[in-house]
Amino acid sequence: MNKNSYTAANSIPIKLLLNPQWVREGKITPIHAQFMPTYKCNFSCSFCSCSKRNKDDEMSFDKVKLIINNLKIVGCKAVTITGGGEPLCHPQINQIIELFNHNNIKVGLATNGSLLNSKFISKSSSITWCRISASDNIIFNSSYCKKLEEVFNEYSNINWAFSYVVSEVPNEVNIANMVKFANKNNITHIRLVSDLFKSEKVNLDKISLFLREKKVDDSLVIYQHRQNYTRGGTVILVF
Repeated sequence: MNKNSYTAANSIPIKLLLNPQWVREGKITPIHAQFMPTYKCNFSCSFCSCSKRNKDDEMSFDKVKLIINNLKIVGCKAVTITGGGEPLCHPQINQIIELFNHNNIKVGLATNGSLLNSKFISKSSSITWCRISASDNIIFNSSYCKKLEEVFNEYSNINWAFSYVVSEVPNEVNIANMVKFANKNNITHIRLVSDLFKSEKVNLDKISLFLREKKVDDSLVIYQHRQNYTRGGTVILVF
């Protein structure tokens, strides 16, 4: 499996071609769902596409149980727990993850990483992968990298990745430090994405050139430009 197997943002997911039973009467069954348990977040990122949300909104555990049951009924096999807000801000995030596992639904997690030490899954739970969001606001210095290494060692069964939002004037040294850290710690891939609000002003090719000039191996990096994008649709399940 190469690094491009981890993202289908710019293409049709190859898994649909390998599993034709997931397409019925010309429609894709909800094999995978994005699950947003809370709008609360401990960050206020300028590039956040959900910045106008009501940050007090949070899903009750009773509603979580109902949704998980419905997802199981329609044949869902995996979820990405994401935002909205920061998923680890939900006070019952451990129970939510365990409930998905109990219903044989695999879990991926997208997080800003700040709560990984203080509020993370129990050892009895299983997360298939976890993608840590990063940006110029998160400095990959020795103390931050040490914190991540401790978590990676504790949960070595998880496939870890980074997604870095590149700004109009990026911190190239910080990006290089992240890539070097990833290369040393068995990270599956790094996704570099341009700031959604300033995508036309972000030059990812310049980042690629900088890394190569500094002799930083960027073989794990996926350069995801946003100048051209395809608008997705929303599937609403009604029971």
